[in-house]
Amino acid sequence: MQEIWTLKFGWDEPLPTEIQQQWKDYCSQLQDIRKVIIPRCITVSSSARYEIHGFCDASERAYGVVLYLRAIGNDGQIKVSFITSKAKVAPLKQVTLARLELIGAVMLSKLMNNVQLIMKLDCELFAWCDSTIVLRWIAAHPRRWKTFVANRVAQIQEHTPVEIWRHVPGIQNPADLASRGITATELNNNVFWWNGPPWLQHHQIPLFHTSPASDSSVTEELTQVGIQWHFNSPSSPHHGGLWEAGVKSAKYHLKRVIGDANFNFEQFQTVLCQVEAVLNSRPLCPVSADPTDLNVLTPGHFLIGERLTSVPDDPLIEIKENRLSIWQRQQQRVQHFWRRWRMEYLNTLQQRNKWFRTEDNFRVGDMVILKEDNEGPGAWKIRRIADVHPGTDGNVRVVSVRTSTGILKRPIAKLIMLLDKNLI
Repeated sequence: MQEIWTLKFGWDEPLPTEIQQQWKDYCSQLQDIRKVIIPRCITVSSSARYEIHGFCDASERAYGVVLYLRAIGNDGQIKVSFITSKAKVAPLKQVTLARLELIGAVMLSKLMNNVQLIMKLDCELFAWCDSTIVLRWIAAHPRRWKTFVANRVAQIQEHTPVEIWRHVPGIQNPADLASRGITATELNNNVFWWNGPPWLQHHQIPLFHTSPASDSSVTEELTQVGIQWHFNSPSSPHHGGLWEAGVKSAKYHLKRVIGDANFNFEQFQTVLCQVEAVLNSRPLCPVSADPTDLNVLTPGHFLIGERLTSVPDDPLIEIKENRLSIWQRQQQRVQHFWRRWRMEYLNTLQQRNKWFRTEDNFRVGDMVILKEDNEGPGAWKIRRIADVHPGTDGNVRVVSVRTSTGILKRPIAKLIMLLDKNLI
């Protein structure tokens, strides 16, 4: 219905064939709803304790939540039962996926609070979300964020304790089915939906790589599962490895770009802040596995909860310095740094050991960085592969990438694949 509304058809106009077919399929599958059986009694008389596990997720079309009751019996037996679920279509106004995930988290916090009051059970709560950005928002005080995020974080913290929020990988989040949709036929026999992820049946609930709790509680929890911390010895930056290599690269280019520029403190601080934003804008991995989602995780998300952006400026690199104002001189140095550091950084991501081992082919849906010249500082062209074009030997050397204006063909030499977040 929302899609029809956006197409702005009149009440007496015929709908496109594709939408008509979608409606017919929907109506024909409604009869399968009668086959769905949901047990009314979900408690266990011999249970030693109860847990409510809630999951939330969002896509560009909708956001949804689902709740399960986990009953642990005195004999050690575990029973997981479906409690309830809820879903809503995404607003017509364009909203980032991270904000939609946050709206879904608000809905989950309210639903968990209401269910606990209605069931009148003394149980432990667990709220699961696959968005690391949302978890960082929830973990901080609302006043730290802008109005939209702050208001919703305040609602979440009002209905649920911060400590119950945990991270779950997207492929293990049953709320994904609610946000992306599932047919009635598929729903009836979907064990993942009715029983949740398999690890709910285990005696030990897993601790995934992100938790919004405080540093002390995280340290304690990791220690309990056998994780130990190792710190570099003082005065040994060479032990840092990868991150120290990043520092070295930034210092190398900064020295050559700034050179003997005669900046005062404020001007130099401005340049350093913009260089910092450039470094912390680099893409790390996709936020989700959704092929239509172009959002990426960056170091900036760990600092302010969202991507770092900059105001576009005219290209100044080719202009002689004596023709520039003080502000333009600063921007020229920042653009020089961006060009040098970006090229080196992308080259490190695009190492091709073609003579030593076989690399995996690019696949449809992979997220890539498109190498283009004349991009402004902090401007990363993030794209999804729409199609691949293998050669006669089966190796992919050309792909089609989806942009906001259409489909472009590019050789893989112009692409850098981002690491899947589930492999980090």
